Amino acid sequence: MKPSPYDIWLDARMATGRDETWLARHSLYAGTTICRLLGAELVRHADPSNVGNLRAAQAAGFEVACRGEETVRTALRELAERATGAKVEPRGAFGDLYAKLSVDYLHEAGLAPFRDLLRERILNTWPFAAGEVVLGKELPRRRLHSIASAEHETGIWATRLEAVLIEAGGLSPTDTRPANRKTFDAERYSPLLAEMPYWIGVRELCNAMGATRNELDALVADGVLFPATAVPTVRRRWRREDGQTLVTELMVLAQAGPISGNEWETLQMASARSGLRVCAIIGAIRKGMLRLRVQMGVEGYHGLVVYMEDINHLARQRSPATAQGLIPATEFSRTISRRGRDRFIALLEAGHSPSVRMTAPKDGACVFYLRASDIQVFRERFVTLPMLIERFGEHRNSILARLRKARLRPFAPEGVSYGHIYLREEVELGLRCKV
Repeated sequence: MKPSPYDIWLDARMATGRDETWLARHSLYAGTTICRLLGAELVRHADPSNVGNLRAAQAAGFEVACRGEETVRTALRELAERATGAKVEPRGAFGDLYAKLSVDYLHEAGLAPFRDLLRERILNTWPFAAGEVVLGKELPRRRLHSIASAEHETGIWATRLEAVLIEAGGLSPTDTRPANRKTFDAERYSPLLAEMPYWIGVRELCNAMGATRNELDALVADGVLFPATAVPTVRRRWRREDGQTLVTELMVLAQAGPISGNEWETLQMASARSGLRVCAIIGAIRKGMLRLRVQMGVEGYHGLVVYMEDINHLARQRSPATAQGLIPATEFSRTISRRGRDRFIALLEAGHSPSVRMTAPKDGACVFYLRASDIQVFRERFVTLPMLIERFGEHRNSILARLRKARLRPFAPEGVSYGHIYLREEVELGLRCKV
């Protein structure tokens, strides 16, 4: 029988001690043991008809182990990836390799490096909790969560967890594994898991803020408040503290003094009467441009009132631009990107797209407006992530995956980032379609 590379290596090692492979740094006992155990699992998956063949196992294990630690890591990863069943645990994935290293050879010092490699692969594949013992070592913290383990710990339904984690980037929308094998970074997403049980519904948020439903809707439409998640199937998706923080901030800015019903109005009424957006009114309050007071006996956001003449003055300040048919750049930005307003303004300020600059009479601040022709120029040159989502009707993560696959990067001249704004020409060329 022709000797295998394993036989030749073993003969040379025993006869002369010569060993030019990675196994030279390990004892002969450790090397032969790991070749046999690892090889048996490789054979079991590659050629089930050869299971039990010691020589085949030794040869297969040596072919991997002789080439180094990274090759062993790769082989272990491939064994783990083949174990896709919902009930397959490390013992099922690694067979005797796991059984022997976890029991029979648990305290064998020479096999510690191989035990460490196997433990590392297990912890990067299965969601073990802190305190569990894996191959003789207690896990100090959880590395991975699965949808199933996160559901158990948080009490949140698996379907809701999965949808939110896909949106957050923790899971892929194309992942078809069972719930206990859909894993994500436990440490990175622990803040999200910690806050999700405390999200509230719209009615609860209104009550917490002391706001009417119309008032809350206006705050959301204007980008003053954002839900914790945009997943439409998640009804309880609001952070109580977001609404309460806004109310507390405005209460601090409110001034003491008498209120005449004919001269003061709520922020919502002021917006409806003047045509000013609620976000503009709140921005003016923060800059000290509007007088703000609190109605006696009315708690929360609905109890906040502004002086009508101040609102009239603010509206008149905006009228020159309105008369010229100009659209505030901040308003247009909301139609193309839900959260990229500041970066869009920075794009205009840098001169990458045409705009009209005006100086606010009150504080001398520079305000950007857009003509219809400016908007046309922008749309002809650029596309944004929300525009691509609308064009293809796909999830945000799917669009980002398309862009990455096509090696398309956001527009960032001289390394300056303006968010998810892309050159239209590059996108159409990379995706090979009109957008």
